[in-house]
Amino acid sequence: MTIVDMSRAEFAELENIATVSDKIRHLDQKGYARADIARILGKRYQHVRNVLEADALKAAQASEAQDGPALDGAFRLEIGRDGSIMIPQGVMAALGISGGGVLAARLDDGELRLADPLVALRKVQEMLKPMRERLRKEGISLSDELIAERRAEAMREVRE
Repeated sequence: MTIVDMSRAEFAELENIATVSDKIRHLDQKGYARADIARILGKRYQHVRNVLEADALKAAQASEAQDGPALDGAFRLEIGRDGSIMIPQGVMAALGISGGGVLAARLDDGELRLADPLVALRKVQEMLKPMRERLRKEGISLSDELIAERRAEAMREVRE
């Protein structure tokens, strides 16, 4: 929706709302884009964003305070309009990550699985363990083979 799409009744409805923040929330609920809300109200985009992001953060904190994350079970994650996922503080603490941290992710049969990168690495190592043992029994060293391949490649480059 754009400013052009607003009817006089909608403009009149806005006049009955007391605060700018409430007007922002009202227009957001009606489906207006943040940039359009800023234009309609004559406010900066950052003001609109701050109000809506603060509301999303408060809602996530309230939800976590009510339910608390079931660290060994299922819980709800909020997806922001930009695709970001809000992870509850309790879950972040359990994973040992903080804002700006990194998780390993895998899409598996319609499920998005998130894991601590070290846990994901240990799982991969565990999956490869039988192959490593078999190769070791056969006297094959993948690292030695890789080094030999790299040396041969370097020799070819020198000759060219």
